[in-house]
Amino acid sequence: MLMRADYVLDNKNTDIVVGIERGQQLFKLCSGCHQINNQTAPNLQGVVNRAIATEQFDYSKAMQAQQTGVWTVEKLDEFLTSPNKSIPGNKMGFTGIINQADRQALIEYLQTLK
Repeated sequence: MLMRADYVLDNKNTDIVVGIERGQQLFKLCSGCHQINNQTAPNLQGVVNRAIATEQFDYSKAMQAQQTGVWTVEKLDEFLTSPNKSIPGNKMGFTGIINQADRQALIEYLQTLK
């Protein structure tokens, strides 16, 4: 598993699963900040195809400038690759997921969060 961040997952369990189940394991990277009723980061339930920066959250000016956009699968993939390159000046401290298959699995899991 290739990531730019210093987050640790149980590779024994994560490396043997694929698809949505792998995405659910990878979501552990997100869930420390992105939880229901947590003001650390926006709620990710229903994020796929949702307008950007529309949840109740104190977004950065950079993210607010994206409000006309939508979190499509492609936009999420770009953002998760390198959040700071995708939207410079955003508040997210996570540096990204290098592996495209891991990003795809995570996005597949995010699509199940309604």
